[in-house]
Amino acid sequence: MGDQRQQIYITNAATADWLCLLAVTDPSAGYGGFSQIIVPTDTPGFRYELLDKIGNWGSDTGQLFFENVRVPIAYTIGEIGRGFQQQMMQFQDERLVGAISSIAAAFDNWERTREWAEQRVLFGKPLSKMQVTQFKFVEMLTQLTAARELTYACVRERKPRRRRDPS
Repeated sequence: MGDQRQQIYITNAATADWLCLLAVTDPSAGYGGFSQIIVPTDTPGFRYELLDKIGNWGSDTGQLFFENVRVPIAYTIGEIGRGFQQQMMQFQDERLVGAISSIAAAFDNWERTREWAEQRVLFGKPLSKMQVTQFKFVEMLTQLTAARELTYACVRERKPRRRRDPS
């Protein structure tokens, strides 16, 4: 079968025109032996198989197979051997996006729960008017506000990438 590699649980495997692959280009170099490479999906030796999944049908998920796939060295993104570091820098931005999204969802859930507690009546009065419930809502709001402000501080500290002069 030759040199065959595979990856599983890859989103949009069937619809992509190309992949950004983090590949081992120097096995002896440890984390310095990875490079990011563009692989067009019509490259000989590349194929995919869709996975049957339970949910999230809005995007496909598949298994990728690479058998003796060759691409030109010009398809390298950034520096050869710096792919791991490049990927880790990308994860920093993704983590910030994840934190921002999570906090926005948490605030939305807090507000919905507060509205529900105003409508829910127990022992003749709204749940939101009970002291223990009020304490819990204030405690949750305090934690959410602290998390939001910490995330905002992280966003402010994130250094923008330097853009290359196109000339």
